[in-house]
Amino acid sequence: MARLIEGLPSPADRRDAVVFEWRQADRPTPHDFRRTMITGLSRLGTRRDTIKAVVNHAEGDITETHYDRMTEKRQVLDAWEAHVLAVIGDYVPAAAVQEGRVGE
Repeated sequence: MARLIEGLPSPADRRDAVVFEWRQADRPTPHDFRRTMITGLSRLGTRRDTIKAVVNHAEGDITETHYDRMTEKRQVLDAWEAHVLAVIGDYVPAAAVQEGRVGE
């Protein structure tokens, strides 16, 4: 019917336009993922100074230089991993990962 009325795009034309528009969109960059993680960690209730440490934006005083906060950063990143896996529907409890029970 759309072909009978001049100027009215067919469903295939509209699909092609959507695909073309999608292909022209900017692809996500590593910085986009980093920014998304920062926002997500904040929404999960992570302290701002810990988020800054995770993304290496910590204050440059001597304490930060000698204290790497690895345990805190690991906990935060494990929580982020669990959140992302829950969102995409592939949740694996962190305890199962630590105990080597993944895939059982």
